Amino acid sequence: MIATPALPKPVLSVVIPTYKRERYIRRCLDFHLAAFADAPFPIEIVVSDNCSPDGTPALLMEYAANPMLQPVLRGRTGNVYENMITAYHHARGDFVTYIGDDDYLIPEKIYEYVADLQQNETIVALYAPWFQIDETQDNATIGQFFGLDEIARFGRDDVAAAMNLVLDRHIFPEFAIFRRDHVHAIVDLNQDQAYWAFVWMTRALLQGEILFMPEPFARITAVSANDKGHTGNEEVMVSWDRYRGGLEFAIAPLLDQGRLSAAEYQMLRAKVDQFVAQRMYVAVNFHRAARNWIEAWLLNRRLTFAGMPNMRGADLADARTLAAFQSSVREAIRLGADKIAVDPSIPDALIAMLPQTEQDRLTRSPQESAVIAPWTRALIVFQKDFAQPISQHDLVVDLNDSLRRFQ
Repeated sequence: MIATPALPKPVLSVVIPTYKRERYIRRCLDFHLAAFADAPFPIEIVVSDNCSPDGTPALLMEYAANPMLQPVLRGRTGNVYENMITAYHHARGDFVTYIGDDDYLIPEKIYEYVADLQQNETIVALYAPWFQIDETQDNATIGQFFGLDEIARFGRDDVAAAMNLVLDRHIFPEFAIFRRDHVHAIVDLNQDQAYWAFVWMTRALLQGEILFMPEPFARITAVSANDKGHTGNEEVMVSWDRYRGGLEFAIAPLLDQGRLSAAEYQMLRAKVDQFVAQRMYVAVNFHRAARNWIEAWLLNRRLTFAGMPNMRGADLADARTLAAFQSSVREAIRLGADKIAVDPSIPDALIAMLPQTEQDRLTRSPQESAVIAPWTRALIVFQKDFAQPISQHDLVVDLNDSLRRFQ
């Protein structure tokens, strides 16, 4: 950890994990250090760098003279949750909140909500929706993630009511202000089976009271200009089963304690199924936008079983063809092809619908095919006369076979 000037014991710690995001963390620090310069109580900003190989550690050294900043330099790179929990461990405030390095807190709402927590000692966590912003539009607000009509307050005997609110309003309890005395009984690293936000909310509720406020205290990046993607969007595409795990984790104590009737259990189970299906539906849209046709197709099959398919008719037929073609390309790549010759009867328009990284691996000329042993050429065929004669040492993927796999 970097030595920093002394700061009075903070009332609020803002924890920010970062990794290889020098431009973002500079912008984030510039905003928050200025925004909180005249805060009505001491605030510290804890930035945990995940052993970045770029200029991020040097940037933190540059800002270290500001007593509001507490930089933490990890000695090795871990996953995003390890970095986040490292930041939580270094927090010294009475209260702790988390944001990403491309997000922005709303100072006036932070001051208001911290005051609410100071006046209500039984509240362990305060949750709120958030504004969604688009970095490609100069961080313009493009929406709000979930909405509430009024303040909702729950105690440890109100788990069922809290879960009904979460499921009915499609709430993701991701942005909270925690009371630090309880935070290490809430946060942890076990994220594989159950989505962290639902697990942490449940633990907070078992520690004391939780509060849902209707007005956001943060502006969160939903659309990023970062060409390497955005962690939140990536989770949307793959985390639906962990969402289910988190919701089931929350409801399980009610079953242990015999506090759900058979009818109440069936109702909550149906709501969980609907919640997860809606997230899968959103995931299909994200995969289609990213041109991940195989993933979109397979998810749509699961949604068909759930009774709410994302794609029908012509959309479904197009997705089937694209998934089959993408499957052919990926099979050739994984089996040793660097450059794959594509049958000229396969239209250019189909190739253009693949991600650019996959398009770059394709050629129309069998002579330009490039492979590793034991292959001599890599071919995606559709008509039987392409690239004849074909030998047993050619890596041949027949699009007709792929189409039969996607039915």
